[in-house]
Amino acid sequence: MCGWTLAVLSPGDIAPVSVTQRDTQLRPVEALALVILGRFRDYQRLQESSENAYPPLFEPEDDPVPYEWEIVRSTALAMTHPTEAVGIDRLKRLLYSAEAPAEIRAVGAIILSASYADAERYEEAIGACRFLLDSEVEVPAITTAALYVQQGLREAEKADFNAAQLSCSAASSLLEDLPDFAEYCDLAARAMPATLATEVLRRVKLLLATAASRNAQLAEAMSDSDKFVRVDPAESPNRELRNRLLSRVTANYVRDLFERDVRDRAYVSRTQRINDENVISRNLHAVWLSSQLSGDWLDVLSSSELIGREWVMRKENDPEATQWLKRQGLRLLRTSGSVKAYTQAIRLMREEGPLSVVRAETDRSLERFSFASSKCEFEAIRAGAPLLSQEEANAACQAILSHEFPPYQSAVGGGWFSTREPMWSAIAALAKEVSDCDFLSREIRERVIDAQSVTIQNILPVLSRLDWSRVSAMERSQWVTFLSRASDGLQEVSEVVLYELTKQGDREAAKLLDVTLGSEPSLVQAATLLDLRKNNFPLLLEKHAANIIDMCLRAISSTTEAASRGAYSIGGINEGLIAAALSTEFPQLAVWSRVSEFLRHPKVASYKKDPVLGFLAHRYEAIPDQVRLELSQAPDALKSPALGAFFPGGSSEVSGARLRFLSKSNAISSSELLSQFTNMVADEDVAQRIEATRSAPVVSENLGAGIAFGVLSGLLQDRSVLVQSRAAEALSYFARQPETSSHAVDLMGMCLGKDGVAIPFGILRGIKRYGFPENVDASVRLQCLLSEAARESVITRVRAIASGLSDELMRRGNV
Repeated sequence: MCGWTLAVLSPGDIAPVSVTQRDTQLRPVEALALVILGRFRDYQRLQESSENAYPPLFEPEDDPVPYEWEIVRSTALAMTHPTEAVGIDRLKRLLYSAEAPAEIRAVGAIILSASYADAERYEEAIGACRFLLDSEVEVPAITTAALYVQQGLREAEKADFNAAQLSCSAASSLLEDLPDFAEYCDLAARAMPATLATEVLRRVKLLLATAASRNAQLAEAMSDSDKFVRVDPAESPNRELRNRLLSRVTANYVRDLFERDVRDRAYVSRTQRINDENVISRNLHAVWLSSQLSGDWLDVLSSSELIGREWVMRKENDPEATQWLKRQGLRLLRTSGSVKAYTQAIRLMREEGPLSVVRAETDRSLERFSFASSKCEFEAIRAGAPLLSQEEANAACQAILSHEFPPYQSAVGGGWFSTREPMWSAIAALAKEVSDCDFLSREIRERVIDAQSVTIQNILPVLSRLDWSRVSAMERSQWVTFLSRASDGLQEVSEVVLYELTKQGDREAAKLLDVTLGSEPSLVQAATLLDLRKNNFPLLLEKHAANIIDMCLRAISSTTEAASRGAYSIGGINEGLIAAALSTEFPQLAVWSRVSEFLRHPKVASYKKDPVLGFLAHRYEAIPDQVRLELSQAPDALKSPALGAFFPGGSSEVSGARLRFLSKSNAISSSELLSQFTNMVADEDVAQRIEATRSAPVVSENLGAGIAFGVLSGLLQDRSVLVQSRAAEALSYFARQPETSSHAVDLMGMCLGKDGVAIPFGILRGIKRYGFPENVDASVRLQCLLSEAARESVITRVRAIASGLSDELMRRGNV
């Protein structure tokens, strides 16, 4: 009587435990349970070996089969890529077929609704359930309750929370009146003791009742913004399952650690363990599908996060299949509400590809965020911003800034749907791509007036990334006028905007910035002035240089005294770096002796020393001979204490910055230089391998361009896309060396065509930093590669920058 419904809601009780015997009699309802559990191999094995004839599951031809087998095959097709569209069409025909048994049509509606929701077609998902609920088709009460729960789940996913509560209430009313006796549960699937039949029905009733209750409670909470924004992120719906998984992972870790330790200490050979990814993925998919069909929103969220993580990281031999997995994985992470996992996954895809998946997510979010905006929508826009054209970026900015948030979303608060911070992060990413900079500048200025402090912090990155060279003179003037009358609460905004305007040569902004700085700028402001010295405003730095150096000396004394006591802190501006930079700019104010003492202090941490040593290696010719001698004669004094992994670089004995300085000063032998360089390349720490890419151009002066280039080429295949990007940047240096020029340009062409944004941007950064090849043939080939990237790259700024570099190379006459 309700066997089909139980096969959908409790497939583990209906499916046969084993199908190894040739005389196994597999009923259609049992086959449906096998399919829902993902046990396709068992079905196919039985189909091949059994004396009974079972229809194939994945035959796209429309050959007629009984309705009992049609529901099985349609479900299998709907669950599997790339036949999901065929399966949906068949389930739809089955739903509207008046000749099909009523319960099969109802079960088909539940599966069809889940399939529609899987494709984010929520209106059709709701319509599939509503069609049967509004018709006069007679189905068991428990099946009707399952339809109401399924409808309520889809309404909740569509953010129609009032309708979801009504659907769940209807399901609860039906379940309260449902009798609990074995005769009601005529499984018609296999012989089952009455006690077991009663137990299965009891569990299914409890499953539906729990789903209806929790869906209604969550819908009520989300429709009440005052209640919902007080939900801490740790209290998200998948917290309970995540905690259980964390306990399980911890237990597995301890068990594996114990077994590995015992094997290492007591046995010669280790036990080999094989993890079957297909089995893992199948089981995860079965858990996810079961939660979809039972209609419990919390279970759907939790299982979606699990399978989403697995699909995002999984790779198939077929690139198209891999892209489909990543696309579906992102969708599942987004629908699960796991913002952190979704953000990490889509940012990784932005850096290393596939960009087609990122672009699809961005387009979907731009279409939907006006009525379904969440943190994930804005993270997708942020990740996909480099792929948008200027016109698309303009439209996206205008749409987002004019967007009115739904009642269940909050400007501030801890709920998963408080979206203002990710909204401004998306705007900051779009700020690099827009052409209508006046609009964005004007919108921000108007919002700054009444903004709260938390919003001010979100707006600052937008101001820093906006292309102020495209802002009109009139708009800049309005900013200067506004900031000249602004309150002290807008000091951070004032400093950022005035700094950016001063960089563009605005003298009125420079005057106002001078007034804002006061008589004694902070170290942060000092770093700003150092940047402005390169932008035709050296007088600002000269005016304050003496005060800044005095401040740096006090900070250096404080840092060395604290280090002597073993006290360290993270963050802030590097006072030693500013003192060294000012000493190179103003020899009359130089404090080289104090900088040298700072670098040779045995207790000063590496994260304080390394930036200074890296700067000195870059500006080696500007260092006085006496200081070079002091630092190069005592290379061990430049080392820092090991502070542990908590501190940046604190757990590594090799310092890339120190290696570069010692290489520049010829204070290290070639053999030792090569040994330390290769150790950095092979280090497990990504930061150390990045330091190796930075060091390659410097160490090539001693080791030879061929050796350093060979090591760098290997880093282009590194498992970290960040290391690959930095290695790509260094290629431009070797393109200028006669020994490696030809091969380096070939690798630059390969990198420009890489998927993801990290590696192509690395190539362009390198060209801007090191310049073009001096060899004419290499220049001709590079110009062709840049012209090709300007035409074909899917990344808007790569096209623009490559076009500009190609034109510049032509104007220089190298080609």
